[in-house]
Amino acid sequence: MAERLFRLSQWDESVSPAAGWVIGCGRFLGGTVDDVLGYFPGNGTLWVGANQGGRFAFTRSWATVSPAGGWQFAIGDFTGDGLEGVAGYNPANGTVWVGHNTGSRFSFERWATLDPAAGWRISTGFFKAGAKADLLAHHADTGTLWVGRNTGSGFDFSAGAWATLPPGSWEVTAGDFIGNGRADAVAYNLDDGSIWVGENHGSSFELSQWGSVSPAGGWHIDSGYFTGRDKADLLAFHAPTGGIWVGENQVNHLAFTEAWATVNSSDAWQFATGSVTGDRWDDVVGYSPGNGSLWVGESSLRPIEGYCWPLSAAPGEVISFHMSGEGASVAEFQRHVSISAAVDGFPAGSQSFTATRQPVPPDPGRTGCAWTQTFALTVPDDWTPGIYSATCTDSAGSSCQITFVVKPAPGDRSRIAVLANANTWLAYNGWGGQSKYSGLARTSFLRPMPAAGPNGDAHLTRGELWILGWLESEGFRPDVYTDIDFHNDGCDPAQYPCLIFGTHPEYWTEQMYDNLAAYLDAGGSAVYLGGNGVFEIGEYDATRTHMIFRNGIEGGPREDALFRTRGRPERSLLGVATERCSVPGSPLEVLDADHPLFAGTGAVNGLVFGDSGFNTGWGNGKASAWEVDTASGPGSIGISTDCLLDDRAVPMSALPDGLVIIATGQSDGIGPGADVTYYDHPGGGFMFTIGSITVGGSLVIDPVLSGLMTNVLVRAGV
Repeated sequence: MAERLFRLSQWDESVSPAAGWVIGCGRFLGGTVDDVLGYFPGNGTLWVGANQGGRFAFTRSWATVSPAGGWQFAIGDFTGDGLEGVAGYNPANGTVWVGHNTGSRFSFERWATLDPAAGWRISTGFFKAGAKADLLAHHADTGTLWVGRNTGSGFDFSAGAWATLPPGSWEVTAGDFIGNGRADAVAYNLDDGSIWVGENHGSSFELSQWGSVSPAGGWHIDSGYFTGRDKADLLAFHAPTGGIWVGENQVNHLAFTEAWATVNSSDAWQFATGSVTGDRWDDVVGYSPGNGSLWVGESSLRPIEGYCWPLSAAPGEVISFHMSGEGASVAEFQRHVSISAAVDGFPAGSQSFTATRQPVPPDPGRTGCAWTQTFALTVPDDWTPGIYSATCTDSAGSSCQITFVVKPAPGDRSRIAVLANANTWLAYNGWGGQSKYSGLARTSFLRPMPAAGPNGDAHLTRGELWILGWLESEGFRPDVYTDIDFHNDGCDPAQYPCLIFGTHPEYWTEQMYDNLAAYLDAGGSAVYLGGNGVFEIGEYDATRTHMIFRNGIEGGPREDALFRTRGRPERSLLGVATERCSVPGSPLEVLDADHPLFAGTGAVNGLVFGDSGFNTGWGNGKASAWEVDTASGPGSIGISTDCLLDDRAVPMSALPDGLVIIATGQSDGIGPGADVTYYDHPGGGFMFTIGSITVGGSLVIDPVLSGLMTNVLVRAGV
């Protein structure tokens, strides 16, 4: 395996006087590298050490605060222009000021006042999807965590506390530990050494313990990208011993295996994280008060990464792979399905290649990486259609998975088409630091998408594999296409009498909506097995390599880009619409056992089914969970306010004629569960829905669900 250590070297220019400084890192002068911020409480001055590669040049003070001492400073992009400024908190009166970066100084404006005045610690991050940094404030006495939404001229804390930490002494910072582009909170308990992550749910933090450090006390924490550029790791510096450790993000767990470096503990060092070398990997910057020296610790760990384009290809067509790594490497190809808690991978060959390091532009979320091609794959003639991955491994043992779709050869198509939700994969991709969920209006497919790997997030590719696994286990042979394919070509019911899409098809283009309507008009039958589907509009650019969200407005409101607010209600086409989010889970209950789709399943009215399942990405895995859709619930008709949307008037939508609800998710006492609906379409086919993200994980083990789906496919003429 690749070695894990920080190679520490002293950079020219020390701070003067030597002792008394507080340091941080930020991109103050543009470009791709982070500079150093120095605050000297002795006279209240703020300095920026310009990163000149091997040297931090301090030429002038950028600001002076009053009173001189006692301030805390946090660094963030408060304007969305790519330059970072500072937020300063004065505990004497509770005021919070933003120092706008003019390129040569900080111009301060008062943005908030915290109450009570004293006892707060602040951090910054993209918490509210506004494409501008918000403020995280933790109050030591109450344990409460608050987020001040960036309004452009202030921090708005009116939404209330997002979470409360258990009693104890805590240090809190922020970082994207989930990997979707939104900042989460991470907290270290000095009393017992436990480390907790507060996953950002848009208006609250869901706290869970991710690890611990030993001994319990004496640590200082910061977040950074050390082992991957998609999810943040945790830097932990133990001042009493001088050990610098990294808690490696292993999804719901931070693994501290060994110290990455050690400094002299008697020198009272400080450390901050930043991309000092400019490659979007984080380094550590250390300050020694003993002599005022500044040091940079560059991480030795640079795992292999990559992406492919196009995302789908038929036999004989070529997929280009763009890798960043070092030396001799190999790609092992597999085809994936799942009918259990595990992912099944069927080997499909391998290919050797040589990887080289490729630079990352300043804003890869918006622009993509523009890496050159490393190797190309011509899809073999004997590859079966489906979802595939390339596991690329370098000589040091680091690896990454790249997901792609193999389409059928034109002359060898089946009777079922299944859509892979590439648009949703993209929207939740936080690789490089930002995503649609940090507020970006433009995002690129041309960068790694680790969360969309076969073993990634359960509402992305991982969740879709259960639907494919059930189809194949029942003897069906589905052909798989991406959203991009469906946008470009639609679906021909003469070839495919049944079109299936599911799990989490949240983002569609308007052309996709029109193509589904045209498919139904032409006699096709569509099956929707998912939640929060056909919900928000995203449009491709001319090359289909980028998507435009939020109507093209950075940080713009989602509400203005919903299908239902743009006069194209999903409810009138699907028969259901997003009702609720963050649903713990409940089983389904039969309402219309006499419906032909229940024939042979043993169903009677009141029968409960779908009471367990494998998709526990959120909730208990039951068939109606995570995000659910209904035909006539208040959220489906209006705005799903528990999905972090502002309430507003929505044009009334009509249900399709003849729609029946044949089963429904049992209420959990908070709101309705998912509806199971059917209607005959005037075109000659039908529309069938089970409106839940988790239904696929239940389908593979529940006999009633399985029998119901078999009847659906037979009715579609498969």
